Amino acid sequence: MRSTGYWGLFLALAVMAAPAFADTARDTGVRRTPETPAPAQPPADSWQAQVKDLEARLKELRDGLRTQLEPLQAQIKTLKDKLEPEIQQMQEQVKGLVEQHKSLEIQELDRQEEAELAALADREKAEEGKLKDRFTEERKAIQQKYAERRGQAHGEKKTRQ
Repeated sequence: MRSTGYWGLFLALAVMAAPAFADTARDTGVRRTPETPAPAQPPADSWQAQVKDLEARLKELRDGLRTQLEPLQAQIKTLKDKLEPEIQQMQEQVKGLVEQHKSLEIQELDRQEEAELAALADREKAEEGKLKDRFTEERKAIQQKYAERRGQAHGEKKTRQ
């Protein structure tokens, strides 16, 4: 008889705890009690508010980054302005010493190579300009095509409403 009392107590506790265990089987991380209402659905325009909030936070971060970078960039420029002339002078000394010890034939070959490389660099700049213009035109055409498609999509959306 005594063991039935324990079993009865055990069964009563199991029945009382069953709803709590049912919740853990499909646990979503949020516990709801009858007193806690389910979270309200956000309004349809809340994504626009989120976008504005994120844009404001991005602006704030970028401004902070700029504020911190400006003094560092000034320090770098000052250091570069201070050391660059000395570096350039030493490079010229090295070049002069090397040139003094080259034969006349090698010096002439170096001048020819330098002239051909300069001509190639000029052609490269001209081609880069043409290539850049071509890609700019293609970029504009793609942007225009999609702007037109968006306009058509907005127009279809309004006619359906």
